[in-house]
Amino acid sequence: TPLIGTRPVPKDDAEGMRWLRLAADQGDAESQVWFGHFLIAQATKQKSEGKQTEAETKLQFLEAFRLFELAADQGNAKGQATLGLMYFLMDDSCRISSPPCDADMQKEFAEAGVPQTQADALRLIRQAADQGDAMGQLSLAGRYESGKGVPEDDAEAARLYRLAADQGSYEAQHKLAMSYHYGDGVPKNPAEAARWYALAADQDYSSAQVSLASMYRYGEGVPENYVEAYKWYNLLSARPYAGDFWQREKQELRSMMTRDQIAEAQRLSSVWKPSARKLSPFLDRKKH
Repeated sequence: TPLIGTRPVPKDDAEGMRWLRLAADQGDAESQVWFGHFLIAQATKQKSEGKQTEAETKLQFLEAFRLFELAADQGNAKGQATLGLMYFLMDDSCRISSPPCDADMQKEFAEAGVPQTQADALRLIRQAADQGDAMGQLSLAGRYESGKGVPEDDAEAARLYRLAADQGSYEAQHKLAMSYHYGDGVPKNPAEAARWYALAADQDYSSAQVSLASMYRYGEGVPENYVEAYKWYNLLSARPYAGDFWQREKQELRSMMTRDQIAEAQRLSSVWKPSARKLSPFLDRKKH
């Protein structure tokens, strides 16, 4: 049971959100960021379930943007990182939407605090990264990796991924693993790649689990270990929408294993539990 001081209280999400909203309304920057994230998560869920209209969803998004701006104006790193990231997310959304976002919608976004230029968005993300915020570091690293808005610089991307990865960001851990795996911005080092893949995989990040399974299967960066590889294939095949690809991978690997090895791999996958995920943008979408 959660504790407030020494008094036990029952779990109540609605009551928790009510207190979070009160704190946000009183100007607490951290509460403004968290409540903004809650509004976006709630609006996205309600819209996908057909429980609210497009107009209602937009209003919730605009309210979230306003909260992020209030937090960013106080120098809150998470508010800065989120608001900067929103520019890129909304820009991508407007470019692929049909019809594209019109001038009135863009004006509403601007009035709600969403940056209107790439330079403004990058400035906010850099401010957050300079304060040590993992979301800001991860977002800025992605810009350096892609060369969008800044000169392409794999070494700077890897440096920023490392800073965010050291704070436990599973996405940054996976990105840093890839840097070591392929020698992008850092010397190629399969063993170091495997170490970072493992940290992200332990947070239930499927992209890292795929890479780690392959490394165990072929002995790249780690000793060849069919049991570990099969364990990860087993976990991947149990995911929703996994299709039959991982089943085929399991069957192929199974043909090279002993009965005892298969039994041990099954046991390991049955008792495996993910470690607690660290916050990554956007909140924790849990898509992977």
